[in-house]
Amino acid sequence: MMKNRIKMTVLCALMLGTVATHLRADDTSGNISIGKMITNLKIAGDMRVRQENFWKSTAGQTDRSRQRFRFRLGIEPQLQDITVGFRIASGTGEQVSTNQSFTTFSSQKGLWIDQANLQWKALPWLKLMGGKMFNPLWRLYSSDIVFDDDFNPEGFAQQLDYTFCERLSVFANLTQVALDEDSSDNRDQWMLAYQAGFQTKLFNETKWTLAASLIDLDNEMANNFSQTTVEEGNTRFPGSATSTTTAYFTMIHLTTELKSKIGPLPFSVQADYVNNIADNSVNPTKASAATTLPAQVENVGYQVGMILNKAAKPMSWEAAYFFKWLETNASLADMVDADFGDGGTNRRGHIMWLAFSPREYVQLKAKLFVTEVIRPGLAPGADNINRMQLDMSVKF
Repeated sequence: MMKNRIKMTVLCALMLGTVATHLRADDTSGNISIGKMITNLKIAGDMRVRQENFWKSTAGQTDRSRQRFRFRLGIEPQLQDITVGFRIASGTGEQVSTNQSFTTFSSQKGLWIDQANLQWKALPWLKLMGGKMFNPLWRLYSSDIVFDDDFNPEGFAQQLDYTFCERLSVFANLTQVALDEDSSDNRDQWMLAYQAGFQTKLFNETKWTLAASLIDLDNEMANNFSQTTVEEGNTRFPGSATSTTTAYFTMIHLTTELKSKIGPLPFSVQADYVNNIADNSVNPTKASAATTLPAQVENVGYQVGMILNKAAKPMSWEAAYFFKWLETNASLADMVDADFGDGGTNRRGHIMWLAFSPREYVQLKAKLFVTEVIRPGLAPGADNINRMQLDMSVKF
């Protein structure tokens, strides 16, 4: 009897194995079809869970604790020299965040179009893009004094990259970004950016990169930007939360990085500087209603810091420290880093983090922001904040 049971068990296992193999073959070969014009297909995404705490030292302010997640999934089919970029993300539709808080009684959360663009490799050294793009300007972590990493501009871009020799390459990035279009007003708001830079190899393990940008806003005082979220900072006309900025913006933006090694450990020294050179001494549009500042005041920002090692390979770690100073009208508040303080401008402070990757696709990170308002007489007023983020991220 026992022998018969063993025989039946083995026979059933063999039959189930045969059926499972047949189903796997059918599922992968019969139900998945890729267009014959697609030469390459990339699918990738990431998921992050975050615990975040705010400690506010200003009288009358309240400490805060919240839990959040971020989910992003992208697909990138390539058709010879043309690439289609598409990515969806969680969030609430903001221009500088894809985070979604745990709230509203576990109600369902939305997905948004985070990127949707066409990229054409017209020449070996020239790429043309259009749509809702990843930011085509060369940037570092320290560049968030001008652009939050989640800011995906809508418009057109041209990227040029030419290598002269092993030690020297030059690049240029041009963008034409449609910030807002009003059906009742022909003064549409645009951002035009022109960036040029180079990278040179100083020694075997040392590279230096430098880029300079001119970023100019057009019709920025004609109306508000109809943005989902208005970030703190910038002088604005009295009125609703989406009131128009009282400042013109023509920004000179410098970005540089020195990459090398300390023994076996790679490190990156980064620095960014921004200066809004527009003349804001007079506001010809609505001068009587504006909160104006003298010319060349509150128009400078900078960030400098260092990242030691890189948390990417299994059992690797990373440590970093940065100092940031960003005056009220140095940058457009609605584009800069949304995590520094409560986001926006008119803040200074310290940023530091430690990260560890137990596996190649997993990262644990603790990040601390210690921030103060530079000029309490301007928005957001007295609002000093210490902010801690504890993240677990998985890339796939």
